[in-house]
Amino acid sequence: MSEATESASESTAESEKGTTEPSVGRTDILTDENAFRRVKLYTLNREKKWDDRGTGLIACEHFDSFGGIGIEVRDEFKGNLLLQSKIFQETDYQLQQGTLIVWAESDADLALSFQQKNGCLDVWTKICNVQGKDPTLPPTALEDVEMSQAAAEGGDPAAGDQFTAGATGGEPVNPSPIEFEEIPEGAVPLEPLDLPPCERGKLDEIVETFSLCMPALVQRERLALGVEKDDYARKLADLFRMCEDLEDEPGLHRMYEIFKMLFLLNSAAVYEILFSDDVVDYAVGALEYDPGKKEPARHREYLKKATFREVVSISKPEVLGKIHQTYRYQYVHDVVLPTPTVFEENVLSALTGLIFFNKTEIVSQLQEDDGFMTSLFDQLGDRTISTDKARDLLFLLKDLCTYSQALKIPDRITFLKNVCAKGLVTRLGYFLGQWSDTEIELICLDIISQIAEFNATVIRDAVVTDSTVNEDEIFFDIVIVKMAEQQELGENKRSGLGVYLTWEMRFKTFSYPNSRRAAPTSSTIFREDATETATTQ
Repeated sequence: MSEATESASESTAESEKGTTEPSVGRTDILTDENAFRRVKLYTLNREKKWDDRGTGLIACEHFDSFGGIGIEVRDEFKGNLLLQSKIFQETDYQLQQGTLIVWAESDADLALSFQQKNGCLDVWTKICNVQGKDPTLPPTALEDVEMSQAAAEGGDPAAGDQFTAGATGGEPVNPSPIEFEEIPEGAVPLEPLDLPPCERGKLDEIVETFSLCMPALVQRERLALGVEKDDYARKLADLFRMCEDLEDEPGLHRMYEIFKMLFLLNSAAVYEILFSDDVVDYAVGALEYDPGKKEPARHREYLKKATFREVVSISKPEVLGKIHQTYRYQYVHDVVLPTPTVFEENVLSALTGLIFFNKTEIVSQLQEDDGFMTSLFDQLGDRTISTDKARDLLFLLKDLCTYSQALKIPDRITFLKNVCAKGLVTRLGYFLGQWSDTEIELICLDIISQIAEFNATVIRDAVVTDSTVNEDEIFFDIVIVKMAEQQELGENKRSGLGVYLTWEMRFKTFSYPNSRRAAPTSSTIFREDATETATTQ
């Protein structure tokens, strides 16, 4: 810190002599790259006020002078050193307001105020990578936390660029961050990264370029823009096909690294290209050639062999397209891509979001298709249905209920009320009471428990309605009898019995309207069963 302090003193002395800073509008100095790296350095004095130590250009990289990755700031015009600080594992760095990084060292509390938020996030990501922390928490979330804290302490979160040095606990002060009236923050958009040509001879260069971009958020965004530009992803797909035709094993290993990094960019726009009909086969194919495995995987073969069975006819082709697309998304997410570590849990958040929204759209579209829903429940109500057909229909109904978890709460309640109004309880009661197929019973159990755990009122109202219409086959009675019959079954059934018991306990105080008796409790059933067993013995 001695060099930084001496340089800071020079800067202060020059300011006292009346030296003024050149205009930020100088086009010969303020290039796009300089604007991205431009910062102001502040130190906290004894009066808990922030002293401006000068404006410069920041670099966050490996420095031989202290044998590690650090932060260096040099004056933007003179080039003299303002700050050189090594990034230590134990140093507590704080990101504030999206453009400020604050930390404490042994002899000073420091703050860097960035001209551009993207530049701040780039340095912040590098700091987190060195310290092994997750840098992916959105800056807006951090800002919301700080604004909430300021509001709770009676401060004004909208009072400009105020922040507190975390190490000193000083009161909020205004360190006068860089003001860019001529070039407002964010006015310079991110430029797509210039990528090497898609040629076999350039594969090593492409891998190196991608690898250098992956640690930094801003660079990943620029890489994603470069991939979108000029159909670069499709050119890579053609290059993979060429390598596979020539049986170029080293080239195929490079293509694996390239396409794996493309998926890990976590860009929805890039995913749209990778999963398009003309690219997805090559994108998945490239991920078969993992250099860490002796034999290539067979992902494409599996996807081609997978058959889609239309249990109930779907009249909307766009829904069928979404179903096929979601299957590919899910397979790549769960099987093809490597499992993220604890520090990479958000690395596939864009792909997870695409799966989520597809499921929402599928359920919404099918719910609105009255012909589809009517056909589904009419077939479930057919007493001559085969076991295989019943199993397929129930699996379909279970998937719909599972997908409905992606809906907003009011929409999900509406969906569940609709399926109950079409006779869900009557159909499931029939399969539970009249069929002895273990798998079918457990599917029915899963459907009921899903609904009951989300909103017990929905299923309770359906049971009440069913009991008033059909007193001979009351669903609740069927459940209780089933519980009593399943005490000697295997491990899988014991798990089912536990869920049955959980479901029954939700309704143990439930009484049927217009009924001559109240619903029996679990203790009554078990006492009756124990008495029967004792009599038999």
